[in-house]
Amino acid sequence: MEFDLSNMSDDVKLLNPELAKLEIKKPSKYRNVRASMDGMSFDSGKEATDARAYMVGVKNGVWIAYLHHVRFPLAGGTYYEADHVLINNDLTVSVCDSKGGIRTKEYRLKKKLFEERYHKEITEI
Repeated sequence: MEFDLSNMSDDVKLLNPELAKLEIKKPSKYRNVRASMDGMSFDSGKEATDARAYMVGVKNGVWIAYLHHVRFPLAGGTYYEADHVLINNDLTVSVCDSKGGIRTKEYRLKKKLFEERYHKEITEI
């Protein structure tokens, strides 16, 4: 339950000092909730869940290695940061991005630039 502390009267704050100490965070723009697992930080719970599946796959020999948040340089001094990069058993590379439904203009542009430069498709999961 969220409280709007800005509308709270001084009397309510005085009677409930623990409420005055609450820090209410503004929800993220796309409603994702940041998560952490095994010392790694993720932009969403979906990304963390996907990462866990990839790590289990590496342990079971499905992939050779898993890398998280890898940056790929693009034209114009920008970069694309992949959520997941997998090294396959045949030494090819798979690039994956955890998507919760919203594909911003920036993402679509960077995806296009990445695929043109690296001749590799980004798999959206």
